[in-house]
Amino acid sequence: MKSALIIHPDFYDRCDLEDFLNKRSYRVATAKSIRKGLFKLRGQVFRCLIVKAPDQLEYCLALIHEIRKLRPQVPIIFLKREVTEQFAETLSQQPEVYLVLEPFSKIDLLRRLDGLCEQEVSSAPSVNAR
Repeated sequence: MKSALIIHPDFYDRCDLEDFLNKRSYRVATAKSIRKGLFKLRGQVFRCLIVKAPDQLEYCLALIHEIRKLRPQVPIIFLKREVTEQFAETLSQQPEVYLVLEPFSKIDLLRRLDGLCEQEVSSAPSVNAR
């Protein structure tokens, strides 16, 4: 099953994304803060994370580090309104980290999520039932 965790401080944006993804057969959990999102990540398994990127690059890298300690392979999509070249370049060097500029098309975000979920399922080892 496709699942995503949305960590976004804005209530309306968070609910809008949640409703959009729920209608497209995603199991979605939301969190208002990074702390609450990390707590949910400890107790549940998600195929993808959608995170409102912190303004400071150092905070963003620290967040990636914390997420990787909990779930090393989960793809992270950062949403950001304004991006410097250094910010984009640094994030592009991180494995399984993607940057989406706001405002964005929800359909494009859905396509990216579907691609990441399919990629993860196809790369998972197959188990033969006896």
